[in-house]
Amino acid sequence: MKGRSPRSVKLRGKWRRDYFRVSGGVDFEGEHIVYDEIIQVRTDVGVIFTMGLVKGDNRVFMSRLWVTRLLKNGGALVMEVPEAWGLYGDLEHPGKPLPKNWTPKYIEKYLRPPPEILPELYWTSRPANPTFVEAYLSESYYARPKARLKIVTPFKIDFVPPSPETEAKAIQQKNNEPPLPLGPDGRVGWMAHNAYVIPQSEWTKIDAVASFPKAADTDADVVLPRDLAEALGRYARLQLHWDPHPASEAYGVPQPVKFPDGEGVLYRQASGLYASDTIPLRCAENMTECRMAEDQKGSVVFYREQKGPAKFTVVVNGVSFRMDGGGAVYDHVSGAIYIFSSTLM
Repeated sequence: MKGRSPRSVKLRGKWRRDYFRVSGGVDFEGEHIVYDEIIQVRTDVGVIFTMGLVKGDNRVFMSRLWVTRLLKNGGALVMEVPEAWGLYGDLEHPGKPLPKNWTPKYIEKYLRPPPEILPELYWTSRPANPTFVEAYLSESYYARPKARLKIVTPFKIDFVPPSPETEAKAIQQKNNEPPLPLGPDGRVGWMAHNAYVIPQSEWTKIDAVASFPKAADTDADVVLPRDLAEALGRYARLQLHWDPHPASEAYGVPQPVKFPDGEGVLYRQASGLYASDTIPLRCAENMTECRMAEDQKGSVVFYREQKGPAKFTVVVNGVSFRMDGGGAVYDHVSGAIYIFSSTLM
């Protein structure tokens, strides 16, 4: 363009609006909650000229990222809205030619959600400025007899054709969404301590670890050296597929095998999902002492981050052990080894 710098001149197009629905039902400690959420996806269609080249410059915004339900017990149940935009791209604009690679096989694999999805769900101790947050991050959690949260109607994602009524409902739900302040300034850090148990039948496959109890006092629990704890962590990730699960291939679409036949996966695009065998540590609010909650496997508990990944104490068989953001303890009673780690939200 004459008189302009050739480096970057941006041209904007108009907003494009598409819609999808997230539906399902849960029971939280006897309180029934139904979801029927219309999410508007706004795409800012534009182009950008850079060094004489014309490039796409589309930007995507969803009407809501979270769905919050205030509970009778004073807390709040929060669902992360799945990144489901683009899953029905072949249906959103009828009459327009589709890309050549959008074959029926491609559409089924990449542009459709599975029949059931598993969104991320969180419970906060209070709807504003909560003291801790429980995150339910594995399908196995919901199968546990003592699970506080149960899915009673499977979650699914559906395509919704655009219309004035659809837009009105999406905007109304957006405007009615209650705020969820997680701290006084909205920038409070959160940290969870987690545990994983490696049975004796597994850790004895690692030569360096297998020889350690022979040289230690096997009549008492003992903290493993850092190098052995790291070796156990690598083994758990590579051989036992713990933390994280594999991410999905595109658009957050998993290829799930339902628990208990498979591990179960979440519907999201980001990596960092937790293994079904994650044991949350319940800690004092100052996070100085934590105990394993084995009846809540498949979930984690986040507390306000104090001063970064500080040391904490974990209790095993009534004995407290000091951990430095992670580590491992040999349990002489069961013969298992517990691995500990910390996670930021």
